[in-house]
Amino acid sequence: MMHEWEKLLIFSIIISFANGILDTFIGMYLIDVTRSYLMLALAVVLPNVMAISSKIWGLISDYYGTRKRFIVIGATLSSAVWLVLVFSLSPQGVILVSSIGAALWGIGEPAYYAAILEGTSEKGKRMGIYNATSIGLLTLGTLTSGTLYDLLGGRALVAFASALFLLATLYVAVAYKEVGSRRKGCKLKSYLRRNFTFTLVREPELRILNISMLVGDVISSAAYPILWGRYYRIVNYNHEVYSLVRAVSIGAASIASLGMGFFVDKAGGYLSYLASQASAIPLMYIYANSEDPLLLALLLMIPLGLLKYIALYKLYTDVCGEIAGDAIGTVNTISRLAALPGTYLASLADVYGELLVLESFALFKGVAVLIALLCPRGREDKNASSSSERPFEAH
Repeated sequence: MMHEWEKLLIFSIIISFANGILDTFIGMYLIDVTRSYLMLALAVVLPNVMAISSKIWGLISDYYGTRKRFIVIGATLSSAVWLVLVFSLSPQGVILVSSIGAALWGIGEPAYYAAILEGTSEKGKRMGIYNATSIGLLTLGTLTSGTLYDLLGGRALVAFASALFLLATLYVAVAYKEVGSRRKGCKLKSYLRRNFTFTLVREPELRILNISMLVGDVISSAAYPILWGRYYRIVNYNHEVYSLVRAVSIGAASIASLGMGFFVDKAGGYLSYLASQASAIPLMYIYANSEDPLLLALLLMIPLGLLKYIALYKLYTDVCGEIAGDAIGTVNTISRLAALPGTYLASLADVYGELLVLESFALFKGVAVLIALLCPRGREDKNASSSSERPFEAH
């Protein structure tokens, strides 16, 4: 018999296939039309910025003790907004719709991941299973995106992806049965006021990691469009080659995700996070100094971002206990706040060139590692928070 969290994997598989198609199309479309790293960065960064309310929605779902309601509402609204591009396709429209869609999915995203991780102590393993399945279909979507773009054109491609989003939403609304939904016995306002700052500033271990994550993610947000935009230029703007390499890189993440999940459970979230940040330093430097398409493709296939998120989701949910929605929301919100300065930093490549900018980014990744080394959790390798000030969990 299928477990309820496994039904959420079906939802993720459909969504991931559609996202693979859309994400790859957006990158190719914006580069084809604008030839600007700034526009490409806006398409990557603004959706993240618009979803910064993730922390609030995560706390609200914790308060009401329900995940399904928030998942369905967020998925329905974000799916519908993409249909706008079927009638009006432009670079500005793509950026606007993707940003609004991300903001609306922010309603359901922390509840979704919290539901995936509930009821297990092996969170790394479960995230590994989740990533292996969803990324597999993301790979397929990415692989077919270039061909669909050439065959169907942009508007029909967006219509197809939107239909898949709505299908996945209908499935989870009908099939997923929530277990153990329970509203807290206090008022929502007092619950939010008591818990909002716990993961941000009151918990000593997370306070330091928040700063490290912010610095590292500013660099990651800026580097991502430059890395992929540079590769697209090096392969002479070939749609098929670009989508193939993106697909293979995502497939590599799918294959590696199970092993990463086991690694995070064994090594702990803190050491796994450190490994993800520190490894990016030499890889970014090598990428900046090479124009070999094969070498660059291999570097793009190393899924350090996936390792980072598995590590942080485990680490934060372990510390936060019952307020898992807030734990997920905090990680997502900090990552998305980092995206705003990342937009400006990515545009520096248009002015100063890719080499200087990427080498500078590698140095600032080192700053993120140094900050994380100050975390007491790393020295003691704990499995639970040492803070005496716990989240408010009144019923």
